Amino acid sequence: MKQAILTLFEELNGPNGDAYLREIAASDPKLFIGLVAKILPSSVEQKIEVEHKLDLGKALREAEARVAHFNATVIDHTPSQTFSALPVPILEQVEQTVAFDGYDDA
Repeated sequence: MKQAILTLFEELNGPNGDAYLREIAASDPKLFIGLVAKILPSSVEQKIEVEHKLDLGKALREAEARVAHFNATVIDHTPSQTFSALPVPILEQVEQTVAFDGYDDA
């Protein structure tokens, strides 16, 4: 049945149905947009797989070679001292004596 309808439509309006669709688009835009909405896919799914491999050692060697090309001085950025990120233990008892002579009214 579907094929029969499509065949008849093509016979009356040409192979692309241009004449009918142009008439509908001009006379009834709401109907035309409804037809367009029916043929558009409601969703599109696409699966993309990408794999990146990075050799950091090679990248560093290439960067050093570029820096050497310009005779630039490379600053040593190795930390000279490391610090612990652990909290310092709180002293269990702190004794502090503060002498207080009162307010000076002078």
